[in-house]
Amino acid sequence: MIGWCVANAQPRVALDVGQEAIRFVNPYLPDTRSEMALPLISRRRCIGALTVQSSDEAAFSNEDITVLQVMAEQLAIAIDNAQLFETAQREIAERRYAEEEVRKLNEELEQRVKDRTAELETANSELEAFAYSVSHDLRAPLRGIDGFSQALLEDYYAILDDEGKDYLNRVRRGTQKMGELIDDILKLSRITRHEMRMSVIDMTELVFRIADGLKAAESERDIEFIIADNMCARCDDHLMRIALDNLLGNAVKYTSQKAIARIEFGVNNIGDDEVFFVRDNGVGFNMEYKDKLFSAFQRLHTEQEFPGSGVGLSIVSRAISKHNGRIWAEGEEGKGATFYFTLPHPIAASGNSKSKQLDPV
Repeated sequence: MIGWCVANAQPRVALDVGQEAIRFVNPYLPDTRSEMALPLISRRRCIGALTVQSSDEAAFSNEDITVLQVMAEQLAIAIDNAQLFETAQREIAERRYAEEEVRKLNEELEQRVKDRTAELETANSELEAFAYSVSHDLRAPLRGIDGFSQALLEDYYAILDDEGKDYLNRVRRGTQKMGELIDDILKLSRITRHEMRMSVIDMTELVFRIADGLKAAESERDIEFIIADNMCARCDDHLMRIALDNLLGNAVKYTSQKAIARIEFGVNNIGDDEVFFVRDNGVGFNMEYKDKLFSAFQRLHTEQEFPGSGVGLSIVSRAISKHNGRIWAEGEEGKGATFYFTLPHPIAASGNSKSKQLDPV
């Protein structure tokens, strides 16, 4: 009767069990004459059954059945709630365990970060020591080589033949070139260690100052700068000056074969980004090699064509990366190049910029 009751989720009452075909004799209650099986239903599902048995025949009245059915309903709710409570307690325990595991992982991660930070600080200290060594220990012998070569040229000029003079001049050029490389490597390492100091700067004024210096240094050339008005940016003034020095200096260098060099600096709004650009009408480059542009010591032109160490654009890339910005370039051989870069926290005033032309020398 209990099995049938649970399977069908319905009550079953037997006032005379002897006449019940589905009942089997309970060895623990052999004297049972009346039996009642009531389903325990909670939240529309049967979770068990309540059975009441009596040794008397026809022991249950309609009132008894009604009372026991109400009792079964309350019992079902109580059992279901107890199971839900047990499940909730288990889930709470599992959640606490998970939270404890997360806490331990966070502590472990924090410790790893501390360890990694300490390792980076050690590495930076070693890099700084190396930079000091490069700056002093390597410069001293270079100065000696250059100085003695110059002394030989001056003191023994009349004795040396043309070949000897050429050799000494080559030695001097080599030491001077190595000195330039050391300077550029030191600039690259200083940018990596540079502590950022962000402020809003007038990009137009900064570019004008750099352009004036470049034109003064190339006074024999016809260089035309076109610089947009009202450009501002939130950035580190020192790093931005270095980046623009290199970008504009490159533009001046790679337009040296043009009768009139035209160099433009401006900004475009692309989506939510303000994209600054330096455009020139110089020799350009093959876009097939664009990925090499910002790698140190990678050159797309020979030293004889355009002198340089091949570190300048790597310095620019590092400076822009320190701002969490992006830099890329487009160009075509013989038709000039354009270098683009973005900076965080765009300043609204630069969006309405107008171009101003700097008088050519």
